[in-house]
Amino acid sequence: MTDRHFPSIAALLDDGVRRFADLPSHVVGPSGETSVSLGELWGDAGALAADLVRLGAQPGDVIAFQIPTWREGAVAFYAALSLGAVALPLVYVYGTSEIEWILADAKASFFMIAPASDRAVAEERAATACGVPSIKSVLCIEREGTGISWSVVGAGAGDLGPGGLASRPDCSLLLYTSGTESMPKGVRHTTGSILAEVLGQRPCGHSITPDEVVMFTGPLGHVGSVMYLLYPFAHGLPVVYLDRWSAEAAAEAIARRSVTFTHGPPTVVQRLLDQMEPDLHRYRSLRRVRVGGAEISPDMIARLEDEFGLIGFRTYGSTEHPTTASGTEDDSVEKRATTDGRPLPGNELRIVGPGGVDVEAGDEGEIWTRGGELFAGYRNPELDAVSRVDGWYRTGDLGVVDPEGYLVVTGRIKDVIVRGGENIPARRVVDTLLAHDAIREAAVVAAKDPDLGERVFAFVVTDGERDVSIDELRAHFAAQKISRHYLPEGIERVDALPFNAMGKVRRDVLRTRASELWAASTSPSGAEPARTTKPDPTTKEVSEHASR
Repeated sequence: MTDRHFPSIAALLDDGVRRFADLPSHVVGPSGETSVSLGELWGDAGALAADLVRLGAQPGDVIAFQIPTWREGAVAFYAALSLGAVALPLVYVYGTSEIEWILADAKASFFMIAPASDRAVAEERAATACGVPSIKSVLCIEREGTGISWSVVGAGAGDLGPGGLASRPDCSLLLYTSGTESMPKGVRHTTGSILAEVLGQRPCGHSITPDEVVMFTGPLGHVGSVMYLLYPFAHGLPVVYLDRWSAEAAAEAIARRSVTFTHGPPTVVQRLLDQMEPDLHRYRSLRRVRVGGAEISPDMIARLEDEFGLIGFRTYGSTEHPTTASGTEDDSVEKRATTDGRPLPGNELRIVGPGGVDVEAGDEGEIWTRGGELFAGYRNPELDAVSRVDGWYRTGDLGVVDPEGYLVVTGRIKDVIVRGGENIPARRVVDTLLAHDAIREAAVVAAKDPDLGERVFAFVVTDGERDVSIDELRAHFAAQKISRHYLPEGIERVDALPFNAMGKVRRDVLRTRASELWAASTSPSGAEPARTTKPDPTTKEVSEHASR
């Protein structure tokens, strides 16, 4: 670990500005690229912080913002930290119902919103936020030429109510992650856990060279975005941010800004490689690619090496424990292709079997982790009771550690669908389906997909054998104000769901069936695939492929 110590993240930011004031960050969006120095960002953050203080902001307040990967998103983050407040970035795909629930759960004092491409959506979300009891003010970004301003668009009661602040001791960051629960879980990070990640010996999971330029491809609201907003201040590391993911924009940014390192889930990396392949010479600056967030094929790492001459490696982490393990440029190609690396310095992991007993090397068990980067606990302390044991975090993921200490993640205990690196909780989708007046029972599972890793696939029992189309569900989800990312992309009406002797839905059977149906619906011929499980003969097969 580094020998640099800071009493707060604001102190790290202030130190970084003094050392790297002229260092540029680049934001690539639909209208082109804008560049801004750390000094300018810090100045904007100070002005916004002063405005928030005039509106009643105090240390410990939860300041939430739902902004794309814009300059203003970074400014909102830095402003919150400069006040000693709790920063709460929200991914932009969360719909109105999720936003309302999160703001209330976090007891947020302020909410900042950006119109993005749909002002009506922003106005709806702002109005919803004003109705949350703890909210003092809602602010909206207004762009004026090359400058920006923040307008107060609504005022709330500002009453935190019983339970006080969401922060609890030393909480600096609150993130909401979609897990197995119906609504996202609040994850609390402290100054210590954030700095342990940002100041580690291998920022971004690899060593840093003097000419390093990194590109961040994800949205604000992910734990990775927080780290990439801090890396420039901590290491003088130039960063290129994408307003939204586009293979064309990413490839162009690599060529224009001489990017040396980037990362993403398999689908992002695959599309980037396809974009780069016809003219590799343009992207000769790129040296390393880190892949994580979903099931990763060894062939992808081999392709990075063999066809592109790049060092590819896998990584394993979560919102709760950001970078638990990672491959490195020092590992062999075989280890980088077939494992998720070893724990980074300061981190530990165990593979635990039934009864909390560690299994033998090479045996599968639940992955438990601990280390300086580990979160401080959930917003709901009841969740800690089942996820934390004597300082260890029970990830809910399954894995194997080989004799050399390399981790291979083999599956998930948690019922989460990972679609292109985004966690989609099956329970949330089921609850929304059951709100439809024609659906009596529902089960949601992951269908394997070569592009995004997994797709959301639903099995429903309906009244009177009524068929429910994807288009009908799309309208239903919109009416329920649920994120469109949760919409099932495949659906089959069945006469009955399969149950085991204990009365639980046979998800293994449904996963197999969903993967078969998805493969058939996306194959060039559209032919029915060979079945590995025999469906119920009374089941009516109605599979639909949602065009996205």
